[in-house]
Amino acid sequence: VVRLQGAVLRWSFHPAGCRVVQAALELASADAAAALAWELRGAVRRASESKHANFVLAKAVEVLPVEQSAFIAEELLGCAKTAVRHQFGCRIFCRLIEHAGEHPATARLIDEEVVRTALELSRHEYAHYVVAHVLEHSLPEQRAAVAAALLTDQFARLAKHRYGRFVVETLFTHCCAEDQTKALKLLRQSADPVNLATHTNGHMAIEAVLRLSADGGGVAGEV
Repeated sequence: VVRLQGAVLRWSFHPAGCRVVQAALELASADAAAALAWELRGAVRRASESKHANFVLAKAVEVLPVEQSAFIAEELLGCAKTAVRHQFGCRIFCRLIEHAGEHPATARLIDEEVVRTALELSRHEYAHYVVAHVLEHSLPEQRAAVAAALLTDQFARLAKHRYGRFVVETLFTHCCAEDQTKALKLLRQSADPVNLATHTNGHMAIEAVLRLSADGGGVAGEV
């Protein structure tokens, strides 16, 4: 840990060095780990787009108390539109949702970027992971807000989308019964269930509904 002091940023961007920093964050004392992570301050955007340093950011979110990793979410607020769609940046969003979802900075990220553009993000190669993470891991009010943004006349098309299908499956798996019922009604109104069940992507929505029935849910009988 002593050897890393003052060199965390440089090591984080190195293929082998990033592993050393991650191990140090995990094994160091709470104060020492916080001091190491603090060296990333001011470089969060650049680190979130690095194929090496993004793992260091993720580890910091995982092991540090929320207040000590909050600077990561705060700095992402300035580049959220890009980060949520980035191959590596989306991973940081997901870790923040899992480990710091109740912090005001993370809540702002969700409200200002994910909720407002949930339908568009659900069709994105990387951002759809973030939308699904909100539906699975966020606070009930955040899940409800994202679900409301998705439950439009575009929902059936989303179920057939290459990436959107995963978001639809997550909604049926993790959202409240009221939102699940709304989602099923939208599918019935906009798509033939048989056609959807045999569609390359759409079958995942039907399978999710059937799993609900097997687990005691009551919506499957409406398919």
